[in-house]
Amino acid sequence: INSLNQLGFIWDLKEYAWEQGYMHLAAYKEQHGDALVPRRYEAAEHFKLGDWVEMQRKAGTTLTDDKISRLDDLGFVWKPNKVSWKQAYKRVKAYWEENGHVLVPRGFESMDGFALGMWVRKQRLAFPGRLSADHAKLLDNLGFVWDEKEAMWEQGFQHLQNYKNQHGDIIVPAGFKSETGFQLSHWMEKQWLATDDQLSAEQVDRLCKLGYVKYTWQDAYQLLLAYKEQNGDVLVHVRYQHTDGFPLGRWVQKQRVDVDTKLSRKQKELLDRLQFAWDVEAFKWEQRLHYLRDYKEEYGNVLVPRTFQTRDVFMLGEWVGTLQMDRADGELSAEKIRALDDIGFVWNRDDFDYLVWEQFLKRLAAYVHEYGNALVPPKYETVD
Repeated sequence: INSLNQLGFIWDLKEYAWEQGYMHLAAYKEQHGDALVPRRYEAAEHFKLGDWVEMQRKAGTTLTDDKISRLDDLGFVWKPNKVSWKQAYKRVKAYWEENGHVLVPRGFESMDGFALGMWVRKQRLAFPGRLSADHAKLLDNLGFVWDEKEAMWEQGFQHLQNYKNQHGDIIVPAGFKSETGFQLSHWMEKQWLATDDQLSAEQVDRLCKLGYVKYTWQDAYQLLLAYKEQNGDVLVHVRYQHTDGFPLGRWVQKQRVDVDTKLSRKQKELLDRLQFAWDVEAFKWEQRLHYLRDYKEEYGNVLVPRTFQTRDVFMLGEWVGTLQMDRADGELSAEKIRALDDIGFVWNRDDFDYLVWEQFLKRLAAYVHEYGNALVPPKYETVD
């Protein structure tokens, strides 16, 4: 044993590992001035110091008094979300240095797990009564936006600028989120559909410089009129956008909501002239029937495979199956049954499945005729 000790033999590997971690943490404190180690931080020799720090937090009071005391001497933060104002400010300043602003998303966490987005929100709520003048001044130096509504708008505008820089336009696809999870498409829809009192002149001007166009009700109506001329109806899908990004589908949806409160008699009359569908359920029925008619026009039948989706991702095949079950359960009106009969709808599921099978058999026969075998590659698709 003495011989091994003379060679510096390590008997307790667990204790040795702890001392190694402590040594790296002390070096981090010496270099950075605190012990707020980011979660993914690696020290010298690829030592995962961020992970080690998390392990100490989880161990908590199970550590020996000596270890707790030594960590406390380094200013160890046991609960990163219960840091001092000065420590939190250091994080928000780091965010400002990296991003050029302090429009921190609500759910944002700094690398050490501190809920910075929520801390920023708390500062807005505390201002001015419960926030000291010195603290307010420090935040002002970073260009802090005190009004939460304005801050949310500024955050959206920053994301829109980034989108424009990356894509060259502001035609944000429906459902689009930024890399940080910000729902830019949702924010942009609000700007398109905002009333005069919801956007300031300055905000409109800034948006216009990026390519935004302020639509009046009459402007949007003209788009709907053009849609009908092109498509024969005004069954606009909720995600449909005009070529410049204007969310015509959302605008149409909004007219249904506003019909009894915000639409004038003249506006309602104009929409009625286009055979506008005011009832949502009736609208959904007409839209889906429209999809089924389109399918028949393209394929010559309504034998829609179960997994078939329309271009706007409506599960048409599943809907066909639902219709068959609704008819069997007596839940379809005679009017709807007639409309489906008129396009050759097949009600019996067994008959339907057999006819679909025959369609696939014809495609396989065509493949064999062309290639001389039935060894169809898994990813092969027919022209239709």
